[in-house]
Amino acid sequence: MYVERSNRDYRAKYGPLGPMIETTEGVYPAPVTEAADADKAAWAEALPLFASPLLLARYGDLLWLARHGDTPYANGRIALDAYETLSAGDDEYLAATDASQRALELALELGDRDRAGLIAERAVARADSLLRDTPAGPPGIPMRLFTTAALAPSAARPSRLAETVVLAESVYGSDPWLGDSVADLLASIAANPAERDQVRRRQLKRWLDAIDSSSGLARHTHLEHALELAGLHGLTD
Repeated sequence: MYVERSNRDYRAKYGPLGPMIETTEGVYPAPVTEAADADKAAWAEALPLFASPLLLARYGDLLWLARHGDTPYANGRIALDAYETLSAGDDEYLAATDASQRALELALELGDRDRAGLIAERAVARADSLLRDTPAGPPGIPMRLFTTAALAPSAARPSRLAETVVLAESVYGSDPWLGDSVADLLASIAANPAERDQVRRRQLKRWLDAIDSSSGLARHTHLEHALELAGLHGLTD
């Protein structure tokens, strides 16, 4: 299965494609790094038979990750093309978003910075469209698209990335917990320390507002969290 980047422990253990089942008895299927030679040969034999972008992406990616055969780079390119096709799909936003993320990762792994920049541009455009057309929709999809775009090297990042994340900040501003995710992303792409400081101060302002509008245990929780953030980001005042 595809392992999303936020699942850091599982990714560190298995990579971007990991076993679907993990129990005390073991894992299934075997990690890519432990795949039998016969399985890799079967994947290679099957790959040219497929037309489905989903199957082309998965089999090509498996062969690329296993560095199987004499032309693993070619298998990686097949997977990249297929993931890009999937990333444009409208029927399943989460699957399309995962495909966009893996496509950008593959472009970078294959050394194609120009293509990584194009994928990042499309991710930002899609997030912008979702924020403007369905601002009340699930926030997870735009945020994952932003995180995808931020993977691109700074020189290849979309010029509109910061502007569109600021739009998300305004859309999700009523929820300070969501605002934390937006602030972390904005801080990671900030052009300079002063800009980063302003991001963190806006983040703290959201928590101060939440403290003022809450009471009881919620107020206490908000106070603790805000104090922790202020210390973490050096806002001693």
